[in-house]
Amino acid sequence: MDGTFADLLDTLKGYTLYKWDAFDVCGKCNRDCENCIPKFRDEYCQGKAKKNSVLGWLSVDYLFSMWEDMDEEWFEVELMGLRPSGAGLVIDPQYWPSILVDDAPYVPGASNCIGIDWGFKGLAAADATQYVNNMIQVFDRMSWTRKGIEIITADMIEWRKRYGLNEVYADSSHPFENDYLRKAGFTVHEVAFVSFKDAGAGAIKGFTEKGMLKIPKRFEAKGEKKQDLVNQLKKWRKGKDGKIVKKDDHYCDALLCTMMKWWKKARRVVGYMKVTR
Repeated sequence: MDGTFADLLDTLKGYTLYKWDAFDVCGKCNRDCENCIPKFRDEYCQGKAKKNSVLGWLSVDYLFSMWEDMDEEWFEVELMGLRPSGAGLVIDPQYWPSILVDDAPYVPGASNCIGIDWGFKGLAAADATQYVNNMIQVFDRMSWTRKGIEIITADMIEWRKRYGLNEVYADSSHPFENDYLRKAGFTVHEVAFVSFKDAGAGAIKGFTEKGMLKIPKRFEAKGEKKQDLVNQLKKWRKGKDGKIVKKDDHYCDALLCTMMKWWKKARRVVGYMKVTR
C-alpha cells in the first residue's frame, strides 16, 4: 500500500511495467465458465486460464481453495498482484497528506497529556499530545524494549521537566507500572482496552476525517530503521471480525489512550462521534 516500492510505481516514468497474475501462470482450466464464480470469470480470469498449457506454476484448484479460505483482499494482493485497497484500515490513506506536517512543536500552556501502552514482552510506547487550535498534535513520542519501570519513569520525568507533562492515560493491564508512576507524582488515568479500544480508535478516525490530527513527518521511520508512530498507524487495521488486529501497534494504542481525554474536549467539533465510557 505504501513504502519504497509503492512510491516507485507511483513515480515510474520512462519504463514499461510488466505484470502477471495467478491466472496468467496457472494450469489450464477445464471448468465450465458459465458455472464459474462470476468474479473469477469476469474480473480475474477473463478466459486466460482456458488458454494456458496443462502445466502451470499454480493449479486452478489451488486458486479456488485460496478464494474460499482467505479474504478477498489477500487474494487480490497475493495472487492478483493488486495494491491493497485500504479496506479495514483505521485511518483511510487519503487523509495522510493532511495529517503529516513538517512539525508540531510543543506549545507552552496548551492542554496536554501522555498516552502509554505498556504492551507485552518488554515493549512499551508513549505519545505526548496536546490540543492546540482545535487540533490534536503529537509533539513527541518514546518507546522502550525490555526496560524496567524505573528507566521508563525516569524518561517520563524528563518529559515532565521539559514540557510540563503530568497527566497520563495508561493501559490498565499493568497496575504495578501505573502505581509506580503515581508514586512519582503523575496523575494516572487507567484505560481499559476491553471497553474503550473501539471507541478510542473511532475517535482517532473521526479526528483524521475532520482534519484535526497532526503528526510530524519525522515520526515515520525510513529505510531499515525500526517502525515509528506513523509506520504503525498506516498499517493499523481491523480484521474480518471487526476487531483491531493486535500487531505492531504500541504507538497506536498509546495514542488511543489519549482519546480518553481528547474526545471529550473536542466532541463539539467532531459532532458525529458519540463515544461512551
